[in-house]
Amino acid sequence: MSRLVRALLTVAALLAAAWVAIELVGYPTPPARPAAVDGGAFRLENDKQHVVVLWGSPYALGWHNAHLFPDLMKKQEDSLLDALFTFARSPARAMLVRHVGLLYLAGLDRYLSPAEREEILGLAEGGPDPFPELGPRYARIASYHALHELSQRFAFDNPLFACTIVAVGGPRANGHALLGRNFDFEGGDVFDADKVVLAVRPDHGFGFVSVAWAGMAGVVSGMNERGLAVTINAGASSDYNRVGAPTTLLVRRALEQAATIDEAVAVLTAAPRFVTDVIGLAERSGRVAVLELTPTRHALREGVVLGATNHLESAALAGDRVNVERQDQTTTVPRRRRLEALLQGFTGSFAPADLLAILRDKRAADGSPLPLGHRHALDAFIATHSVIFDATAGVVWASEGPQASGPYRGYDVARLIAARSPADALAARVDDLPADADLGRGAVIARARGAWSSAHAALRRHDLAGAERALAEVPDLAGGHPTTLILSGDLAAAEGDTERARTYWRRALAIPPEYAAERRALEAKLAEPRRTP
Repeated sequence: MSRLVRALLTVAALLAAAWVAIELVGYPTPPARPAAVDGGAFRLENDKQHVVVLWGSPYALGWHNAHLFPDLMKKQEDSLLDALFTFARSPARAMLVRHVGLLYLAGLDRYLSPAEREEILGLAEGGPDPFPELGPRYARIASYHALHELSQRFAFDNPLFACTIVAVGGPRANGHALLGRNFDFEGGDVFDADKVVLAVRPDHGFGFVSVAWAGMAGVVSGMNERGLAVTINAGASSDYNRVGAPTTLLVRRALEQAATIDEAVAVLTAAPRFVTDVIGLAERSGRVAVLELTPTRHALREGVVLGATNHLESAALAGDRVNVERQDQTTTVPRRRRLEALLQGFTGSFAPADLLAILRDKRAADGSPLPLGHRHALDAFIATHSVIFDATAGVVWASEGPQASGPYRGYDVARLIAARSPADALAARVDDLPADADLGRGAVIARARGAWSSAHAALRRHDLAGAERALAEVPDLAGGHPTTLILSGDLAAAEGDTERARTYWRRALAIPPEYAAERRALEAKLAEPRRTP
């Protein structure tokens, strides 16, 4: 056997050993199973919204949550796997991303409380495992609770991150504390169509209501029985920890342990964490705030009218190098400018309906129209859920879907937490907020995005006929969108019609494109000298 062959076999053996080691080290170890399932649950449907009330021990909370939603949990995991393969573009790259994710999350168990580990075990054991070939279910569900962190690690410039927070308190909200948010996450339609309004009465700590998804112990939008409301937006900074406590579980801890903003900040900053987030806060007294939270630093912005998108604004953190880079790379700045224009232009006292109008706004920063679904809009038809809290009145309104267009179903938080039966839960309903006049247009832009994706893929393969067929499927309402124009120009260029391509590209540049990278690419193409026949 030659030295080269021996060397190659040695390298292959080392790579295989490393692969197995990552699998073994990356999987968190489940805790011991409690002797009994001590608690209960019930589920009902409020029009198109799933409403669930859970009570009992941590294991029971997880077990009953999973037991109520086995089919939905499978659909969600299917959707996440589809998103992974779409992002990776090949099975080999998807497997590599999975292993890198496992490596990042090695040791995650150390940052989960005993109660969190027990609840995740209950989630793993409360229903059948639809994908046993992917590894232990406890490990997968624990990892999904860090999906927010992994997504920021691997794909911040992806449209996964485009959230909005608006908080108004005190004299500008008739003495109330109002907190509204759009949670823009494009993990699949199931997360929009099958959101869950979850009321939890834990054995220890405050009860709370979370707008979430089946099988989720963490919280991205929630309010507790003491009138503390908390929401999460993704952020970015140069601060780094490889692993720590997932932010959704930190928010869960805050809702169970805190009654005020100051108490919540103490909980949120006490544990090691590993990504940067922008946290919206409101308390019953009428006070509101925005907490900017990095793995090693934090800053609290306070006022009576506050807004936030996906970048840090406090004096202590705004100059962070990565924060500045992300402002250039993503849509956070144009959305924030539009939000600020709306907040400054409103001179009266805010009511929940006024926050709803802001969350549904579809115009550019200067008030000019944007093409349907343009990502500079606060409402680009990508909100997995949209929520408004009145922390003083103890009410939550959660969008039914699609996106922020459908009606927002209202619930009295204290009454829903205390419900002992489906009839009690139905009695916790309050007046809804109405559907948007644009209801149905989200489906139009969804068809357009599907056609754009097909056209992109065809152009990568140099399948010009396929790209032309895909672009013909773009609905007329999306014909003037910059993505339609950019792809039409790329197709014309591939066909050799440079002048027609440049016409499309100039039109797209004038709109403008959604991302700075697209703008720079168009400017570079248009700067190229014209070819002489």
